[in-house]
Amino acid sequence: MGRIVLAKHVLSALSQCTFAMFRIPRTIAQAIDKYMVGFIWTGDVEGHGIHWKAWSILSVSEFKGGLGMRSTKEINRALVAKSALRIISQPETLFSRFFLYKYCRKASFLCVHVQLMPFGDGKVLWGRDLLKLGLKWRLINEAKIKLEDNWIPECQNPLRGIYDLPQLLNMRIADFIDVTTQWRELLIKVFFPIMVARNILTIYVPQCGGEDHMI
Repeated sequence: MGRIVLAKHVLSALSQCTFAMFRIPRTIAQAIDKYMVGFIWTGDVEGHGIHWKAWSILSVSEFKGGLGMRSTKEINRALVAKSALRIISQPETLFSRFFLYKYCRKASFLCVHVQLMPFGDGKVLWGRDLLKLGLKWRLINEAKIKLEDNWIPECQNPLRGIYDLPQLLNMRIADFIDVTTQWRELLIKVFFPIMVARNILTIYVPQCGGEDHMI
């Protein structure tokens, strides 16, 4: 048990500053994982003892029967994703303004695709792609959000399966909310499939002021 604690909270944390700044090559990440596994089973990073469980099992969450080990690649990408999140949440910072001006003049940060980028800048889009799997818009005043954006829980493509798509694209989210800041249930059920409509109706529409933002 002591080796597992050391591997999870010491060995995997030694290079987090580097992980947050660069995308680590796959061979280096695999080598670090190999050292951690060797230490867990033999007490020595160079150990070649018997591995009683596969790494895929060790990396499973403790709540699901695993040991909660995290692969170096996952740690690296999660830390890099924090840099991408700062560009979204703090666009006024020097790095955010530099990155957005250099690469995002023709498309938004979440949509831009650049084929050739310096090594240090390329890792930001790598982390951004991870963020896109879980980012959702938080409705406040419904001014910034488009219907095709990722704003519906458990729905990556809200416009899939909609028959009257041209008419829907001319509408805003505010069109589906009445003056009492409640969803217009009948209208939503007319335009959206049943499961998507149910997810929309579960979204809380706040009555306080502010701007839409991603969470």
